[in-house]
Amino acid sequence: MADPSDTESESGSSVNAWDPADFMQKPVGMLGGCEALVGSVEVMEALRSLREVDICAIIHDARLLEQDASSLETIQSISQTLLSPLDRILTTQQWAESDQMEFQTVLATLLSEPTLDLLLSHRVLFRDIAARHLEGSTSAVAVCWVDVVLARLGQAIVRAAGLFHNVLPAEGEHPESLRAKKEDDLLRAATQLPERWQDIVEYMGSEYASPAAIRLASILTWGLNVMAKDLTGNWSLTSTEREKIVAKALQQRISHIALKRSQAVPWLAPTDDERMSCALFISLFAMSELTGGDKDPPCRPQTHAILIEMIQFVVHSDCCASSSHDFLLGAWLDLPHVILIKWGRALPWAWRSWNDTRLYQSDVVESLTATWLHHLNTPIPDVRRAHSTEWWDDELVETLERAPQEALSMMSRLIRRYVNEANHTTPEAPHNLNPLNIVLKACWSIKHTLSHAHTDDASLSSLCIAICELFILLGDAETDLGAKDLIIETISMCPTAVRLAIDTIAHQKFQCASGWERKLSRAYRLVKAKSLGDDGSTEELRSVRQTLQFLALTLRAGVSSFIPDVAVQQLLTTILDWLEFEKVNSPIWDMLGDATIGALAEWEHHIRPEDRRPAASRLHGAELIWRLAEVADPLDLPLAASLAAYYSVSAQCRPCDELVYCEAWDHLRDTMLLVLDHEFGVAQEPLALLVAPAICTALTNIASYAPTGAKQYYMSSPWTLCMVAKMKRLERDRERADEYDRLLWELISSSIERLLSHLEAPSLAEPRACSGDMDTTTKSFSARELTFCWVHSRACLIPT
Repeated sequence: MADPSDTESESGSSVNAWDPADFMQKPVGMLGGCEALVGSVEVMEALRSLREVDICAIIHDARLLEQDASSLETIQSISQTLLSPLDRILTTQQWAESDQMEFQTVLATLLSEPTLDLLLSHRVLFRDIAARHLEGSTSAVAVCWVDVVLARLGQAIVRAAGLFHNVLPAEGEHPESLRAKKEDDLLRAATQLPERWQDIVEYMGSEYASPAAIRLASILTWGLNVMAKDLTGNWSLTSTEREKIVAKALQQRISHIALKRSQAVPWLAPTDDERMSCALFISLFAMSELTGGDKDPPCRPQTHAILIEMIQFVVHSDCCASSSHDFLLGAWLDLPHVILIKWGRALPWAWRSWNDTRLYQSDVVESLTATWLHHLNTPIPDVRRAHSTEWWDDELVETLERAPQEALSMMSRLIRRYVNEANHTTPEAPHNLNPLNIVLKACWSIKHTLSHAHTDDASLSSLCIAICELFILLGDAETDLGAKDLIIETISMCPTAVRLAIDTIAHQKFQCASGWERKLSRAYRLVKAKSLGDDGSTEELRSVRQTLQFLALTLRAGVSSFIPDVAVQQLLTTILDWLEFEKVNSPIWDMLGDATIGALAEWEHHIRPEDRRPAASRLHGAELIWRLAEVADPLDLPLAASLAAYYSVSAQCRPCDELVYCEAWDHLRDTMLLVLDHEFGVAQEPLALLVAPAICTALTNIASYAPTGAKQYYMSSPWTLCMVAKMKRLERDRERADEYDRLLWELISSSIERLLSHLEAPSLAEPRACSGDMDTTTKSFSARELTFCWVHSRACLIPT
């Protein structure tokens, strides 16, 4: 290092205050001596000032800079301004929101190719000045202020990558002497970097550069190509030429590693720095392939083997292969994990690259995905409410939408892995972590992706098999209940695939089919105990409700071999007996009423044609359901929809007397009048539109099969005439109606025509339910779907 007396001066103290040592290495937080808050505006101004420095003149005669006091002060101020926010990043333990915004802007400003080219061009100049001052010195390395900025920038990139996700680097736990040595090594690595940015990128693939220099080059390249894009949200910043340079350097590194592997030479050192280097490399490689335009990356077994070993090394820091009994090994996050799963596009790329489970070590990507799901920002106490919201976690949604088909496949693999391990885990087997919060997020991911992406029935069938097996396996805990709601919602969206899945389970998976029968028997025992006065929890009732909903969906699938008739009849009989002694507005009815009647309607439809006695008659509950119309609230749309479905399928079987038919007509007519009159609030209008077709169909079937006395009653009712008038007005005014009425007419126009034909030309003769009528009703019922929705924070299946 030069002595200050070696610096010539023209004008006095201001120049004598400058020394090349001021632009050489100093401890973190000390360089620049600027303690005031330095914002992004100052950084931009400093870079603008640096661009105004006449490099050509200084290169022609470097002594001009040493003799120009104002230029020296400008350079010193620029270096201090650039280093100050970087030092603050390195010393901050927890960021305030204002700090995060400032640091985000600072890093986005510094991590640009023009800025780095500018710094490197000045680095050549000031390194020459520093080298001239080191003549005669024992030091062999010339260090200038740009080297310090590059070293600090590398440190800041790594620390900020963790701090943006509330993860601190492990260096904070190291002794001061070790941290100082690492900083000194990083500064020496900065002095080894080439003079051009393109050459620094290519340095990542060098076989002869020091590991520290390669690591710093990788950090800077990753910061420019991954972090800057995430911070700005602009993934179109990369030029085609830069992509080719990065890809070439990465492939050179792969070639060197492949040579070592072929010679059985260890190429992974068990250190945190090596794990960080691997994480950076994978993230850059993923960026390079995804921005290269290839939807399906080429099959390169050797390259993929190296990459998956790197991922395994990052995920499992002990370098051991993942255990088949551990669903999640990385229950904690460190910086290499953060680089890999929180920044860039490594996860979608990994899903695409290892989409086939037969590929070497593909289960490592499952562990990586499970680690990511576990560490999503949503706290676990909020997870159980997340399934009822349309939008949950931005990070989750954005990642899913980058590769929806691959995401579906990976979430299905996670669920299958959990099911397999749960089925083969003994009580004595160790558990690192309860993985149900991961399963819940995987189920939400499947539901969300299916709502926004098209998938063929064959792929959906495999997915439905996995989630149906999961439903049968899950219990009554809060997280289990949330996952089961999501499963019910998912399978309600793909009835064809569910039919294929249930058929496969019934014929190929005996353990799953027997598990379903045990689940029905468990629900029966629970209901039996509670009906006898045993205290139970809301969670248990909710679990029974979910079992009934799953039963309705499996009945709708029409796979008879999957339906244990005895267990189903036993469960429905017990619930109906219990409900008979409860008030309609009781919590029991609120939780089980509509679900039981909906399942019973499906069960009635499921009965063999040669045995058309109503299912509820055999369950001693048909009259209970029909008489429910006397006390049911017309404003309860889920119950009205379930009653409408049951009345539609059982009306022709004449399960009760004329008065009960009249009460059923009155109840559904009143609900229909409320729908026609817009009596439901804005929040419930979509549900009212959803329910209207089922109610119209039920009214038509009652009008067709009601006894003569009941027909005379409802035909003479002024409220029936009022409903008819409103339906005709809906048809007449549909061209100038509001959106609600237009949608309502589109949904129920065909049902209105059939209903009005019965009401305007009624036959008062006793109806006879012939086989043709039954076939028509059966086909009409089969054409309906069960639509999942949330009503007052309660999961409902609405016949539509």
